[in-house]
Amino acid sequence: MIAIGTGTLADLYEPAERGKKIGLYYAAPLLGGSLGPILGGSLTQGFNWRAVFWFLVIFAGLNFISFLVFFNDTFRRERSSAYQAVMKRRSKEHDQITSQLTVVKNEGDGWARSKADNNPLAIEAPPLQDIKLSLTDVNPFPPLLLILKRWNNLAILFPSGALPAFSF
Repeated sequence: MIAIGTGTLADLYEPAERGKKIGLYYAAPLLGGSLGPILGGSLTQGFNWRAVFWFLVIFAGLNFISFLVFFNDTFRRERSSAYQAVMKRRSKEHDQITSQLTVVKNEGDGWARSKADNNPLAIEAPPLQDIKLSLTDVNPFPPLLLILKRWNNLAILFPSGALPAFSF
């Protein structure tokens, strides 16, 4: 993980500014191990031992909320398998509804009328452009299983997970 990040920084920046960027990159994981005991000791001495855990809960919550607010545009819908599955399901539903209904334009509004009788129905064919994913649409297990089925992925994932676990 650290070697790939350093290589990426080396590719992105010119040699004149590369040292500063790599220094900042390495400072992040090293600051946790050096500032953690100082901050934890201060919280424990000022309050009690539970204050460290409350600080971590609040800090993690603030990080989570900031990611929800500031990083909402990083999701690429066209490359998401969950989005494609929802799109296929909704298009099938849309095709079923439109095969049963005919849409007649009345004063700019789209009203659905049945083919059997000409009574207006309250149901309108849902537009496909308004697809928003919810947590029930996302299933992380099939992609995870695809990753874990390959032995070369396991050979990379386990040591790179064990190294920080044993180091810190």
